[in-house]
Amino acid sequence: MWVLPKGRKDCGESVENAALRETYEETGYRCEFFPCTMTTRAPLPHINMVDEPRILEGVMEPFAVTVRSLGEAKGTKIIWWYLTRAVDETQSKGTQTETEDFHPEFITANMAVEQLTFQDDREIASKALRLVLDSKGKE
Repeated sequence: MWVLPKGRKDCGESVENAALRETYEETGYRCEFFPCTMTTRAPLPHINMVDEPRILEGVMEPFAVTVRSLGEAKGTKIIWWYLTRAVDETQSKGTQTETEDFHPEFITANMAVEQLTFQDDREIASKALRLVLDSKGKE
């Protein structure tokens, strides 16, 4: 299976820290958020803005949210998707648990969009790629 790194937020942990930690745990690569240009409804800090979509540069907010129903007994899983980039190309073992057996591999973004096992992961990867390409055009 080809999947994107994701996981659960620990109690008391921010969504942002969880995203970076889970990526490291599952891939062994330390990452940082990738600032991009995107449409957002989020206001700028300490500014009372009208609640409407606007295009902002240098955004490091989630670019998508996935809500998955796990059935009545298991509830709902909410996944906050961030753009990140590897801080360096040195891979450690990460901190995979005994039940995890991930083998991370760098592939091109276009290959990821095609190879990911699940359609919703392919859609997330495609949206991420568009954001990165649009942001690169602004540099």
